[in-house]
Amino acid sequence: MTPDRTAQLLAPVAQPGELIAAKYRVERVVAIGGMGVVLAARNEDLDQKVAIKILRQDALANQEAVARFLREARTAARLQGEHVARVFDVGTTESGVPFMVMEFLTGLDLQQVIDTHGPLPIQDAVDYVLQALEAVAEAHAAGVVHRDIKPSNLFLAEHADGTRHIKVLDFGISKGQGLDSPAEPGLTSTKQVMGSPGYMSPEQMMAPRTVDGRADVWSFGVLLYTLVTGEPPFQGETVAAVMANILHQPVPRLRDKRSDAPASLERIVARCLEREVGARYANVAKLAQALEPIGSSFAKLSTSRIQSAIGAASPAGQTLLNSKAAEDSDRLSGASWTHTSSRRRSRRRLLVAAGAAALLASAVGAGVWLVASARVASETP
Repeated sequence: MTPDRTAQLLAPVAQPGELIAAKYRVERVVAIGGMGVVLAARNEDLDQKVAIKILRQDALANQEAVARFLREARTAARLQGEHVARVFDVGTTESGVPFMVMEFLTGLDLQQVIDTHGPLPIQDAVDYVLQALEAVAEAHAAGVVHRDIKPSNLFLAEHADGTRHIKVLDFGISKGQGLDSPAEPGLTSTKQVMGSPGYMSPEQMMAPRTVDGRADVWSFGVLLYTLVTGEPPFQGETVAAVMANILHQPVPRLRDKRSDAPASLERIVARCLEREVGARYANVAKLAQALEPIGSSFAKLSTSRIQSAIGAASPAGQTLLNSKAAEDSDRLSGASWTHTSSRRRSRRRLLVAAGAAALLASAVGAGVWLVASARVASETP
């Protein structure tokens, strides 16, 4: 991106040296995404380095983009766990640009890790997913579905003492549910597909406003597959092709791509990727429990925290978590690996495929909303 174009996106508030809210001095641009910009800044009152996320100038006229930005700030501020990027402040500049102030993170997101180093060791991948599940469990317990779990939204933060842990980013398209959810009936248009196509569940494509926590379970299945093989299970040359593959192509076996993966991990991924929502893990606590034996010695702590979060769910969280789901069972076969197993399943898939065709036709006409929020990029200490 040219300097002139960058200046257009940032003017008038985010130029280096500018002061935001009378105390945050902008130092530099860290990242520019499809809807937002992340800045490195310093809180001059506290002499503390922070990250500031603002909307791009060309997004300010989009009321839905502004509403999503503010909802992301509210959602992240409600979550206090160590695996959520903390939000310190939120506001609007004198020129009307909304901003949120977050902790400054140093490190790489997991997509950058894959791009740089290739597939992750099995135990590391499982540990990182369990840490992310801690954050998502807290969100689900508050009645919030993330809806955009993917490697680039999991940041491997590095601390001064050399330790590293996952921070879940970007609650910009999260969905509130239940008694204490904000009433924003028009925020998810029927002509928009919210999320990243390769990681979206079938039901998120078809009816994004009605998904529950099991949509995130699906995304964690895609995430696990991607982390240990280096590539997502559903690919295609176009968005439409990716979505069609998700809806009715067999899910590739994990161990065909990663032969040293435990058979139990292959079964876990397959169950996450069941197209029938009720055949997946009923909630993220059940998924964590299945993953625990494959993780490191820290896995048990993560599982315990996840179970505690789910057990302390708010009324909105209970509404989300009490969605009709299959009982946990090790006998589920992972039928999504193979060809249609019965006439009933075959007919169901045909109906889903027909619905997908209508969705894709609408997406081509109206434009697929691919949220590419800016995120904190790596910085050399």
